[in-house]
Amino acid sequence: TSGEDMLDQAIQHDSNINDIEPEKQFEVTVSRGSLFLKLFIYAILTIVTVGIYRFWAKTKIRKYLWENISFHNDSFEYLGKATELLLGFLMALVFLIPLGLIDAGARYGLELFGSSGLLIAYNVIYVSVIIFLIEFAFYRMRRYQLTRTAWRGIRFNLEGSAVRYAAKSMLWNFSLVFSFGLTMPWVIAWQNKQYLNNTMFGQTYFITAIKAKDFMKPYFILYAVGLLISIALFMQVFPVFSGSSIENIASGDIDFTGLETGSLTLSYGALFIWTIIGLLILNLIVLKTTINKTSIGDSPLRTTFSIKRLVLLNLAYMGATILFFIVVGIILSAICLVVTIGSAAMIESFDDLTVIGKSIPQETFIYLFFGAFALTYILTIIFNAVLFPVALLREIFRNTTVENKEALFNTLDNPVPTSNHGEGFADALDVGAF
Repeated sequence: TSGEDMLDQAIQHDSNINDIEPEKQFEVTVSRGSLFLKLFIYAILTIVTVGIYRFWAKTKIRKYLWENISFHNDSFEYLGKATELLLGFLMALVFLIPLGLIDAGARYGLELFGSSGLLIAYNVIYVSVIIFLIEFAFYRMRRYQLTRTAWRGIRFNLEGSAVRYAAKSMLWNFSLVFSFGLTMPWVIAWQNKQYLNNTMFGQTYFITAIKAKDFMKPYFILYAVGLLISIALFMQVFPVFSGSSIENIASGDIDFTGLETGSLTLSYGALFIWTIIGLLILNLIVLKTTINKTSIGDSPLRTTFSIKRLVLLNLAYMGATILFFIVVGIILSAICLVVTIGSAAMIESFDDLTVIGKSIPQETFIYLFFGAFALTYILTIIFNAVLFPVALLREIFRNTTVENKEALFNTLDNPVPTSNHGEGFADALDVGAF
């Protein structure tokens, strides 16, 4: 048994899937270089236009991605418009701005005249409303994206009530809080069922048979390891806090003498890395299981993508992103230093900064280095957004097939009227994505 098979068996992400090389039905021709350049240009335009261009950026990126993913030599189409996204965003603001004003007024009144109990009750209600709106936004966003996606002229669609989904999802979210995350497998299964069983391709429904038990074991293994790391971290910190009074803890006046900084840093680092890797593994397990238990009408989906390969790629790309940030930061900082030193003699300033024996205008120095840092940050974010997601797309689609695909070719279009309001709540609440 290979190392990859051992990992797959250990996490038990799916059962009895053949390792036979699948027929290449899907093709991804997304270019990292082209996508990087587009994202960089659109990021600059979005900054210059104070965020307004984001709607056009989203639309253009989606069009590029959709047309570079094909099934049986026919590319997908993205039919959305930037004006639809902008209109939806403005309509959402009409609702959210008064809600924000009401919240501010209510908090002010409760702090002046209300009791602490009323303030706590209000906070619970407020958090419930926000969770409801976020889940509502996600469902509307998914519906908009599907209704603007087509293959061979046939559109996808998402039926069901966004309000009903948001209300039930809010309750599931509260179950996560009160169970300390133990209900996660049931939450994931329910959400995927709600999305997939209401999704249509033309007049054909998607059907999924996933259950919480399909990924319960891997989730609890990941949960247990994270819990053990957290307990180890708590055991190191507890003696420090137990020896401090409540007043000192509240004021931040805590004596950390005797705390082993190296061990504490190692524990924090282990928890952080495990959280990232654990969430990635869980998401990949859920994705693989869901695909293998889903069909489009009478056409089952099958995938054999390697979880181990994607996890290792993610780790390698995380390292590459850190290296990219350091290298680009050094290069841009060096350029700024050369420019400021070279221009120091031409710029008069009463507040100079001495660097390498030369008098440099402090304002020029600060502005240039701030700009260099901002540019490095933007480039790193884009670099990270391009590197792993493109690899993820290629790996998944390359190893995914549709059985009985002839049934899909006979699917008729479903002329369902679609909303022209875009995904405004998702944009206004900043939960949208490309």
